Amino acid sequence: MTKRRKIVEKPMSDSYKLHIDGQWVAAGDGKTFKTYCPANGELLATCADASREDVDKAVQAAWKAWDSWKKVSPRERSALLLKIADLIDANAGKLALIDTMDNGKPIRETTAIDVPLASAFATLQAPLELMRVRQYDGKNINQWLEANKDRIEVFYLRFYPPALNHKENRYRMAG
Repeated sequence: MTKRRKIVEKPMSDSYKLHIDGQWVAAGDGKTFKTYCPANGELLATCADASREDVDKAVQAAWKAWDSWKKVSPRERSALLLKIADLIDANAGKLALIDTMDNGKPIRETTAIDVPLASAFATLQAPLELMRVRQYDGKNINQWLEANKDRIEVFYLRFYPPALNHKENRYRMAG
């Protein structure tokens, strides 16, 4: 068997832990799995393999975080989403290469579709967060709308590009 050649230098770490409650932690049972580049079989990374208990801890941490996140103003949420989009754009080449090396998808697809869609998702969601404003002229927005219903019609539509609704892409966005 001939050894496959190295394609490019690895743009990622050699190992990954789980991110739970703001901390990088090993799997509770210590289990890991290895991920390989499908193009040449090279070991890319060793990753913590989350157990059911690890997932339960992560879900509990997410609910705990929700208590403070739901109090963050729409403006701040919008600004954070735009910052995420900027970070994706600034690291687009590296992210596309990591995605390609991990799943074997052609670099042209990760460069032209997957990474830009991730950025677009955050960019499109940011102004929608501003639409969640609950006050207008110091009044509850619902009271203001009721009093001015003859002057204004407002509707809210959450838009996700079709590619982001595909299970595989949702996984990548979350990961």
